[in-house]
Amino acid sequence: KRIRVPMQALVDFHGYRIVAMPLLPLKKMIYGSKDAGKIIHRSDEKFNKIMEEIADDLHLAGHYICDQNGHPNLLHAAGDIEGHLGKDNRYYLLDLARAFPPESVWDTAHLNRPSQAVFFRMLRPEFLQYLKENGHPPLSCDALTNWGQSYTD
Repeated sequence: KRIRVPMQALVDFHGYRIVAMPLLPLKKMIYGSKDAGKIIHRSDEKFNKIMEEIADDLHLAGHYICDQNGHPNLLHAAGDIEGHLGKDNRYYLLDLARAFPPESVWDTAHLNRPSQAVFFRMLRPEFLQYLKENGHPPLSCDALTNWGQSYTD
């Protein structure tokens, strides 16, 4: 009820593949980054708290990401996930491709290793729940990426 995630559909049509999603009534970005981390948004304390609660439920670690000025910003999601405030005063969460931590390419040597595998080979949420139930620390969505290298926390 608190954050809206728009529905999306993958459409293959006459040899083209597109992702279709609704037009959203977005007013301003309040969380994450849309420019590869140059500017990190964290302007809405209520939204920040909701993201922290979601991260706790999913067993995701809060972590710092530095913006272009080297200022650390605490996020509880991947740096390129976007939180927006809508014109209807509802919260929207977009770009969830990296919602979960990446697999370690070093621990999956039996799999093909494309150069950007950390951006699409994600750990399953069931595995994160297993870690949580067995007392392991939460994991960062930005681990093993340049997003996670900008600040050592």
